[in-house]
Amino acid sequence: MARWPLVLCALGALASPLNQIALSPSRAAAPTVQIGANLPAPPVYDPTVRPLVLWHGLGDSWGSPGMLEFMDMLRETHEGMFVYSIRIKEDLEKDQQAGWFGDLNEQIEQVCEQLLNITELQDGFDAIGFSQGGQFLRAYVQTCNSPPVHNLITFGSQHMGVSDIPMCKPGDIWCLLARSAVKRGVYSGYAQHNLVQLMPVADTKAQYFRDPKQYDLYLSANRFLPIVNSELPPHLPPPFPLTVLANLVLIRFTAEQTVNPPVSSHFGSAPAENATAEIPMREQELYREDWIGLRKLDERGGVVMLMCEGQHMQLKKECWEPIVMRWTGGAAAKVTQSRLQAFWNHPAGPKTVFFWAPMMKWCLVAAGLKDLSRPADKLSVPQNVALAATGIIWVRYSFVIIPVNYSLAAVNLFVGGTGMYQLYRVWDYRRALAKQTKPAVLPAAA
Repeated sequence: MARWPLVLCALGALASPLNQIALSPSRAAAPTVQIGANLPAPPVYDPTVRPLVLWHGLGDSWGSPGMLEFMDMLRETHEGMFVYSIRIKEDLEKDQQAGWFGDLNEQIEQVCEQLLNITELQDGFDAIGFSQGGQFLRAYVQTCNSPPVHNLITFGSQHMGVSDIPMCKPGDIWCLLARSAVKRGVYSGYAQHNLVQLMPVADTKAQYFRDPKQYDLYLSANRFLPIVNSELPPHLPPPFPLTVLANLVLIRFTAEQTVNPPVSSHFGSAPAENATAEIPMREQELYREDWIGLRKLDERGGVVMLMCEGQHMQLKKECWEPIVMRWTGGAAAKVTQSRLQAFWNHPAGPKTVFFWAPMMKWCLVAAGLKDLSRPADKLSVPQNVALAATGIIWVRYSFVIIPVNYSLAAVNLFVGGTGMYQLYRVWDYRRALAKQTKPAVLPAAA
């Protein structure tokens, strides 16, 4: 912990704003947006145009001038489109800080709940992630995907993490000190629980720092990326593999100097230990073994890899506009899906464990219904205490998981209620038995 004050002090000297979107001269000089201050009337949305969700990158906030202008340009590209910018905090300054500090797993859970409660998104949406926002949106897809994402577009994202910190300028002692401290402490418990990234100007993130030379340490200590990429044995698939997407569009910048290695934006990674060549996407073990559904999505033509001219997040209109025109704004899911298709493709539908787990439990309950007629003196108190307790616990859990599983809640409510009913029968039987065996009280002698 002793080196973290040094790191945090150095951040102040290192931090500089990211050029997320190329602003027009009028917007570039705009003051900080204050929520609720002289906001224009909300636009009218066309329900037949698929909505779009954005997740900003490092050093930005959900309502920064650049993000607001980009949202306006998106609405001009697709008239009537509902555009939403994800926020961890409503306050712009705190939202910007959340890109540096916080537990990513908690932030993903928060976003799952946030998007689930937006009416305009309920039939699905397209999504664009800028820099780290790209892998965060992918984590949303693989974790909850409710409402579902149709097309996911990522600009300069780090899908295979970052494996090094960009070099410092000659003689920059603060940068050198911070770089040294960061590399020593990136896998510490403090960093993995509290730091989304460690050096804002370098766009280096503790919770997706992936050093091939310390791969075992990365697997054991990193709390985010190994889980999202299913790198931990036995490589269990995520709740929602990438095959739920129609398209995954990966954009890399030609003059990338911030993301190291740049090929991470295309699902590539730094050379393995004792090797010199970078590992492209189709040679990754997670691709060949298809841990997250990336290979199946690619084989059906759903993975698109593109290049944009310029350095990291110097996003020009000639780059993003054709991409947005092609992969966003399509017909909304409500228009293109029948009720049967919507049920089949629902996050808790027949294609998922969320549907079949409660169904199997209902079958077990049906098989055990004869226990309801078992004599009270044959019932096991510990067994029914466990039945009641687990039923109640699982009812609560059914409303915590995403998506909320009402079928699972119903079957566990029945299980918990059955356990309590059986315990009542045992208590009632023993009470009646005690009355029958109670010795008669003889009258007192005269």
